[in-house]
Amino acid sequence: CHDLSEGGLGACLAEMAIGGNLGATIDISAVGKDLRSDCKLFSESNTRWVVEVKKEKQSLFESQLQKEKVSFILLGKIKGDHLMIKDAGKTIVNLSVDALRECWRKPIWDFMG
Repeated sequence: CHDLSEGGLGACLAEMAIGGNLGATIDISAVGKDLRSDCKLFSESNTRWVVEVKKEKQSLFESQLQKEKVSFILLGKIKGDHLMIKDAGKTIVNLSVDALRECWRKPIWDFMG
């Protein structure tokens, strides 16, 4: 699991993909339905978490959250070697885990010229 307090959902998903060396297909359409995609991806909140759960444990996990009245959204699935993020049917991110790792390792001034 990973919190969203440093960089928001986009940074969280990228760091999880890099750390696990696994891609994911994510749909953020249900996250703040009236928000722009950039707000959904980079809004920092101390009370939001992304948790990966094995498919065979998903029902039990969701039941426990519902029992405790914890709000949650199913964002997607872990698969492949790319992080693909969609919002309202539009692909807004589609990068390989290797490309994410390369960007994460470089200092910001390398990208600013």
